[in-house]
Amino acid sequence: MKSLSFGALKPWVMSLPLLLAAAVVYGQPQEGQPPVGPPLIREGDLAIGLQGTLGLGMTQDEVQAESRLGELGIAPRNGWIADYPVTPDITGELQSAVDNAADAGRLPMSRDEAVKRLNEVAAQMGASVVAYAGGAPQAQQAAPESYPDQGMVDDYYAAEGPPIVTYYNPPPDYFGLYSWVPYPFWSYGFWFPGYFILHDFYRVVRIHNRPVIISNHFNGVGCTGCSG
Repeated sequence: MKSLSFGALKPWVMSLPLLLAAAVVYGQPQEGQPPVGPPLIREGDLAIGLQGTLGLGMTQDEVQAESRLGELGIAPRNGWIADYPVTPDITGELQSAVDNAADAGRLPMSRDEAVKRLNEVAAQMGASVVAYAGGAPQAQQAAPESYPDQGMVDDYYAAEGPPIVTYYNPPPDYFGLYSWVPYPFWSYGFWFPGYFILHDFYRVVRIHNRPVIISNHFNGVGCTGCSG
């Protein structure tokens, strides 16, 4: 599964505001912080970009890209799922997979260069996420210094609807729609202890003026090497 059930983690999640209280100041997000609804990247689109940037050939066929990467052991833990969004934990899984493939000599570059290229192609697509390597973050980087105030978050949900992925607490009326995934990561230079993702979603969105599907509804189509 890509996310954990909210019920099992509810006590931990409900304590999250207390854990972050020292870092919360009501007001607008700082410039450069992730928005309430961060940019979405499909796994299929990232696979196409990643194949090219790793020097493995060029294609516009996401199935071919996913298969080529999978042959080298480069895939998320649950396999490539073309329409699924690239979440922070998937980014971390890919960083580890690219690292291992380079170490094993399956890529024509060093591990540092391979991971750098992965992060660069993801950033070019709109994602700014780096897996948390462990250890205690520095005090000044422990969490964002300000979060969106509740009015701003409520306005976003009223105007845009609930985002598929968000790094901030959803409004109370929407909380039950989400699963909390406790996966630490960096985004836009800030550290987050995890993220929220909708239990169920199927949307047609426009990415770079192209209509695409973002969904967690799978019927074996657009899923390369899926497991579980």
